[in-house]
Amino acid sequence: MVKALAHEAIYDAVEEILGPLPRGVLLDVPAGEGALATRLAALGFDVRCCDLHPQMFRLPGFEIRRGDLSAALPYEDASFDYVVCVEGLEHIENPHRAAREFGRLVRAGGHLVVSVPNVLNIEERLKQLLYGYTSHFKPLSSESLARLGGEFAGIEEAALHINPIAYPELRYILEQNGFELRRLYRDKPKKNAWAYRPLAGLIRALNRLQPEPRRRERWSAELHSDEVLLGGNTLVVHAVKTQAPRPGGGPAGNVADVWKGGVRRQFGAAIDMLENAVRACPEGLWGGRGRRTEFWYVVYHTLFFLDLYLSGSAEGFAPPEPFTPGELDPSGVMPGRVYTKEELLGYLRHGREKCRAAVGGLTDERARTRCAFNWGEVSYAELLLYNLRHVQHHAGQLNLLLRQGTDAAPGWVCAAGGPDDDFRDGGVS
Repeated sequence: MVKALAHEAIYDAVEEILGPLPRGVLLDVPAGEGALATRLAALGFDVRCCDLHPQMFRLPGFEIRRGDLSAALPYEDASFDYVVCVEGLEHIENPHRAAREFGRLVRAGGHLVVSVPNVLNIEERLKQLLYGYTSHFKPLSSESLARLGGEFAGIEEAALHINPIAYPELRYILEQNGFELRRLYRDKPKKNAWAYRPLAGLIRALNRLQPEPRRRERWSAELHSDEVLLGGNTLVVHAVKTQAPRPGGGPAGNVADVWKGGVRRQFGAAIDMLENAVRACPEGLWGGRGRRTEFWYVVYHTLFFLDLYLSGSAEGFAPPEPFTPGELDPSGVMPGRVYTKEELLGYLRHGREKCRAAVGGLTDERARTRCAFNWGEVSYAELLLYNLRHVQHHAGQLNLLLRQGTDAAPGWVCAAGGPDDDFRDGGVS
């Protein structure tokens, strides 16, 4: 029987991140006995496994290689669409080297999921203050090492936490190696989190006294988010490979990188505005049949063509279930039922990730590819801009419907930012 070497709640968070994304080649490192690999393969990913102690691995039919996260891993550059590193970085001497390897192995537009013990949740901060150590990083005395024995004899690295990595360091080393953080997750809330809420409120209030530029510069929003400050035992980070690693830590980016970054941020902002309009729509306005412009249908139409245009061609295109290719019918037949807000928010997440992958992985050859539709033919690069304009057009239309129906609408989004979209304008449109 394959035993999980991490809490199942961490694996649940990994599945939540990867579940909506397109399937691809995935590296699970360190793989342990293979518990997470089993779950990811069941989702449809092509899973490869790597571990410092491959003798631990118990899954037949899976590739397993020996690899040390503190050294070069045994794979070619840009070999993977996804790398998952659960419960790994805290066990090694040099997490910076591991991050460089992730930057080397993940293809442009690919995804990285990393977990580390959350040493900055409020309970751990208090333990550090009172005892001088946290739950996951107790002193490694000779007595505690002697108790390992048995199960971990000869593979002590698998049990020892030797390198506490807090959110600021983790974000820094990932960004230096070409990744952009998308979102933070926690394994599960602590049962006693309610007892710390008054202190958490005080910490947040004190930090709000700092000037806004300082809070932004020091990542205060993330450091005092529920995922970090009131998080569980583990912090799970989802990041996307957006550029080449930064040599020597200096500024990165040629004109192509700058252009792709700008398109990604503005396309993301248009999708964010669409999402905000969806979430702001009351039930009475959402599914009202008989209206000249049905709110839900405008959302569906926008997401369908976002998906289609990112594909670059109608040939072979099929939207995810429960949606159908009916939008391509020239007779303009409406879907057979009203799609729920939850269904379309799921489709929006699919479109957002597909967009990030398309822009992040854009090559010169792909940008020049000719894409033909019934309205004309353009390059894929121009189709991205056309698609962005289409999304923004209908986001504006939905905001108008909200104004007419509720006398209120979400504010303008300046640009898609990091885990908490730091670059939202927040003003009222």
